[in-house]
Amino acid sequence: MPIPKEVLERSAQLDYIIQNLGLILTKMTDFGCAPVCYDLLKFKHHAWIDRMNEARQKVFDEVGYGFNFNSPKDTRKVLYETLGYDPVYIYDKTKREERVTTNQYALGLLYFKHKSEVLRSWGLFNRLRHRLSNFVDKLLEFDDCPCKGKTSCDKCLGSGNGNITGYNSRYVKERDDWHYLTYVILPLAISGRLNAMDLNLLQWPRNSKTWDIDCRDVICAKDDEDLISLDLSKIERLTCAVLFNDPVMLEEVNLGSRAFSKMASEVFGIPEDQCSKGTDWYVAIKTSAYSHQYFCQEE
Repeated sequence: MPIPKEVLERSAQLDYIIQNLGLILTKMTDFGCAPVCYDLLKFKHHAWIDRMNEARQKVFDEVGYGFNFNSPKDTRKVLYETLGYDPVYIYDKTKREERVTTNQYALGLLYFKHKSEVLRSWGLFNRLRHRLSNFVDKLLEFDDCPCKGKTSCDKCLGSGNGNITGYNSRYVKERDDWHYLTYVILPLAISGRLNAMDLNLLQWPRNSKTWDIDCRDVICAKDDEDLISLDLSKIERLTCAVLFNDPVMLEEVNLGSRAFSKMASEVFGIPEDQCSKGTDWYVAIKTSAYSHQYFCQEE
């Protein structure tokens, strides 16, 4: 079935917008567009370290002694001897045999089974350590830690980071006495939305009630400017709904997070609460909606 002429004309309008947007995004990438508070960034670093220390100390208190989280030998002894949990096995493709593991999968499986406080604190420590390297310390420069990342010392907790010496010039540039995040912005991802890489702010955590650390407030406004926060959820659907003046799509966008759940409920004839985000019903409707939006047709 051929695409109607008026649809192709409006699609050309969208292409024109996207092409001009690409030029703007290139300038934003070169110039840096998100001002950050350097002092607050350093404060967040110490907040992560303090929170990690708290989680690590809770594990030590429950176990009864300190150990090296980076040592598989030490962690196996703690989990399967001191705490007495049943060993978790994974298949080693190289040796073609099963072996005992203490990785994140093992911790998650054991916590799901036992719901113990020591496992909760252990998992929290690992998540904080992962977030530390990805979302805070990546923007800072450090001197060398004496342990060189070989042990889990109090100074770097195994991350290899020592004292803060400045900001990472690869991701943060100083201009007019202000610091700006510099990251690569792509005009289109596979889904059609804007994307960013190295530094990918789209995956920057908003905040965490569990960790008691807000992340995005390191982005700030200059004294004579205002910072505007917007929810761009389903922005590509809204743009197409306005361009094509589609009442069905406009109604869908206005429903917000319930949009695809409500559609799935109507299409499959099951209660809406069974079509929440992440279910097969939700994914099927969302995929169909975006396929229609981007003119995907059966050959």
